[in-house]
Amino acid sequence: MVLTILRAAGRFAPRVNALAILSLVALALASSTVAQDAEPKIGAISGIVVDADTGGVVPDVEVRMFKRPPGGGNRLQFKITRVRSDADGRYRFENLSPGDYGIYAFHGTKASRTKDFDYARAKIADDGSSEPVDLRLTEALTLKVRVLAEQTGQPIEGAFVRLRWTDLDDTAATDGHGAVLIHGLTPHDQHIEAKAPGFQLKAVTQTLKDPLTEVTFKLPPGGFIQGKVVNDQGRPLAGVSIGASPERGSDGFDSVKSDEEGKFTLNYVPLTQSVRIYASLKEHEAHHQSISLNGAPYRPLEIVLPSRRHGGDADITVVDPEGQPVPGAEILNYGSSSGDYHKVKTNDRGECSITRLYLRHLGKGAELAVRAEGFAPQLIEVMPSTDGPARLTVNLEKGHRYRGRLVNAAGEPVSNASVYVNNGNYGSGLFGHKLDVDKEGRFSSTSLPPESTANISASGYTPQDQVKIPLDQEEEHVITLESTGHFRGLVTNAATGAPVRRFNVKLGFARKPPAGAQRSRGIPSDWGDSGRTINDDSGRWLWEELPNNTAYALTIEAEGFDATHVPVAVTNRGESDLEIKMQPIDPGSLVEVAGVILDPKGDPIEGVLVHLIGCDPKLAANDPNGQREVPMHLIRIHQAKNIAACRFAHEATTAADGSFRFPRVSSRIGLQLVYWGDETPSTRVRKLEERTAEQLGRLELLAPAGVTITGRINLKAFPDPGRVSVRSTEETFDSRDVSFKAGDDRSTFTIKGVSAGTVNVTLMSEAVPYRENGTTFYRSSSLGNRTVTAGPGETVEVHFE
Repeated sequence: MVLTILRAAGRFAPRVNALAILSLVALALASSTVAQDAEPKIGAISGIVVDADTGGVVPDVEVRMFKRPPGGGNRLQFKITRVRSDADGRYRFENLSPGDYGIYAFHGTKASRTKDFDYARAKIADDGSSEPVDLRLTEALTLKVRVLAEQTGQPIEGAFVRLRWTDLDDTAATDGHGAVLIHGLTPHDQHIEAKAPGFQLKAVTQTLKDPLTEVTFKLPPGGFIQGKVVNDQGRPLAGVSIGASPERGSDGFDSVKSDEEGKFTLNYVPLTQSVRIYASLKEHEAHHQSISLNGAPYRPLEIVLPSRRHGGDADITVVDPEGQPVPGAEILNYGSSSGDYHKVKTNDRGECSITRLYLRHLGKGAELAVRAEGFAPQLIEVMPSTDGPARLTVNLEKGHRYRGRLVNAAGEPVSNASVYVNNGNYGSGLFGHKLDVDKEGRFSSTSLPPESTANISASGYTPQDQVKIPLDQEEEHVITLESTGHFRGLVTNAATGAPVRRFNVKLGFARKPPAGAQRSRGIPSDWGDSGRTINDDSGRWLWEELPNNTAYALTIEAEGFDATHVPVAVTNRGESDLEIKMQPIDPGSLVEVAGVILDPKGDPIEGVLVHLIGCDPKLAANDPNGQREVPMHLIRIHQAKNIAACRFAHEATTAADGSFRFPRVSSRIGLQLVYWGDETPSTRVRKLEERTAEQLGRLELLAPAGVTITGRINLKAFPDPGRVSVRSTEETFDSRDVSFKAGDDRSTFTIKGVSAGTVNVTLMSEAVPYRENGTTFYRSSSLGNRTVTAGPGETVEVHFE
C-alpha cells in the first residue's frame, strides 16, 4: 500500500502535527485490507438484439455504448464504444467500471430508440454485476441529402454532411451523384450541415416526420483564413480555440485549435460576407473581431492574445450573524467567459483563498458570489490590493424560506421541471441556483435573498420567468403551469392556390402584440436564424412546444417565391390553420445588382460592407409603426427583416477592386443600397428599382469623404471614461463609438468615417454594475456632450476638459 500525505493548499491550510500524521498512518495500515476488499470490480454489459416486428434475433448489428456521468449530461460529450452482435444476436461490452451506461443500436433502416437521446439504461454495480439489456429494433426515419455547387448546379462528390445536436456522431460523405443517405433517425427538428473544400458551409434545421425526407444544399464558393496566434511578446500559442461564424446566428463555419507553432486554418468561410472570428485560451484575454475575404479565396490573419488581467489574490472569511464561521460556504468568481471561473469552499474555520481573481469585462474589480445553505447569498466586489492579498470578511444574513409546488391545469403534479431562483440559469444570476423538484412537484429553499424570483420550465408546458415567490410563509405556494401552444399553418401559391411543398419558417419578436397576448420573453437563436424547414406535399406545417398565447413575427421563405412576413401571430392550442399565401417571383423581374464603390479620388475601396434592401410599400401597411424603410441601426445588427415592409436583405463586402454583386434580385419592389466602411460614412442609395437592368448591373458609387473626430479627455475632471459615442443628426442617423479597454490611453480618442453635417459627441462613463431581481446589470451615464458641424473630409477637434 502507498500512503500519500497531501499538504492543504492556500494560506489557511490546517496545521497538522507529527502525532496526527502517525495516527493517520496507523489507521491506514490497519484498514488497508478492508479498503482493498472494498475496491469496485470490473464488469460487463451484454444482451440480445431482436427485431420488434418478427421477434427474431438480428446478427451483425452495430451496438453503441457510453458511460453516463453522475447527474446525466449530453451524450455528445462522451466517448462512444462500438461492438457488433454475433450470429445469435448477442452483444457484449467488457472491462467496464461500475456506473450508469447508455446503450443503443442501428441496423440498416432500423434503430433501437424512437426518440433522440432515448437509450436503454444499463448499470454495473460495485461488485461488477449487471442485468442483461436487450434491444428491440424498429423502423426509423431516413434522410437523403444532396449537395450541389450553387454556381454550376453540378453535384459535389465527397462533401461532408454532419448532423448536429443528435446522438448520431457520424459524418457522412456524398457519393459521385452528390448524395448520401443517413438512416436511424427519429421524428425531430434536425440541424444539418453541409460543407466541401472550396465551398462555404451551409446549414438548415429540417423537420423530420416522414419515412424519407430529402434535403438539397446549394453551396456557394468559399475560402479559408490561415494565420497564427501569438501572445503579447510575439511567441506562438498552441492549443488556442479559434472559430469563424456569421455575424448573426448560432452556426459556425469552422473551428480548430492552433498547432505547436500557433498556426491554424479556418475553412468553409464565405467569400463576400463579414465573418466573426473568436479565439480563446485559458489564462489569456479572449479575442473577437470581424473580417471578410473581400471576394478573395484566402486571407491571412495574425491574432494576439495577451495574458489575462487578474484582480489579485483574496483571503476570505465567511461568518454568520453572530460572527461564527460558516464552513462549506461556496464562493464563485466568474470572468468574462463561461469557462473562466473559480469555485472554492470555506474550511472549518470559514476561511478560503483565491489567487488570480477573474475580472468581469466591465467594472474595475472582481465579482464574488458567496452562498451557503441557510443563508442569503451576497455579491461583493473585490478591488485589487497593492499590499498582498485582499483580506475581507463576509457577514452572511439568515436566508429566507420558500416552499413551492408545480401542478398542471388538472391539479396534477409536474415533476419533470427545472426551477432556477434569481436567474441561476443565466450568466448574470450569480445569486441564483437550481432547486430540485420531487415526484410530487415540490421544491424548496432556505437560502434566498429578499424579493426573489423563479424561472420555471418543463417539457410540454409554457415557461414562466421572473415569477415572484412569497417568502417565509408556512403555506405551500402552488404554481400552475399551462400547456404549450403551437403554430399550425397552410402555405399556398397565391397565384394558383397550389400548396408550396418546401418552405422555411422563422420566428421573430412581434413589435406590438395584440391585447391579451404575451410578448415573447426570448427567442432561441435557431428559431430566428435557421428556423424550421418543412417538406410537406399538402403545404401544411406544425411548430409545437411553443409558449402558449405568445405573439411572434413570422417569416416564410421558399425558393421561387417572395418572402412573406407576418408581423404578428399568436400561438394557441386550436386546430385552425394560419393561411400563408406566397407570391411567386416573376422570372422577368430578376436582375443583377452589381458595381463598384470608389473614394472621392476615384480609387476603389476594399472591405466596404454593402447591404441590398428590398422593401415593398404595400407591406408597410402591416407594420404597426408604418415604417416604409429599414432604420440604419437594424441594418447594422443584421435584423432588417424585422420590418414588415422588408422582403429581403442581402449583404456583401467589396473586393480589392471595390466591386460587389447581388445576382437574381427582384426589381418589382423598392431597392436600396446601404453601405459603410472603417473610414467610409454610412450611405443610403434609394430608388434603384427606377434604373434599367443594364444600369443596375454597372453601378458606380462615389462614396462621400468621412469626417474624423479627434480630441482630448481631462482625466482629472473625468477620471473614469468608458467610451466616446458619435451620432450624426443628418439623414443617416448613424452612430459610431470607441470603447476604452484596460491599459488604453483614455486621455485621447479618434473616430473616423463619421457622416458630414451636425454631429453629437458624447463622453460616457464606465459601466457600473447594479442588481435588480437577483440579476446583475450594467449601466453608464453621460459625462458630457458636444455638438459640432463638419464638412466632408474635415477633421474636427472635440475636447472634454
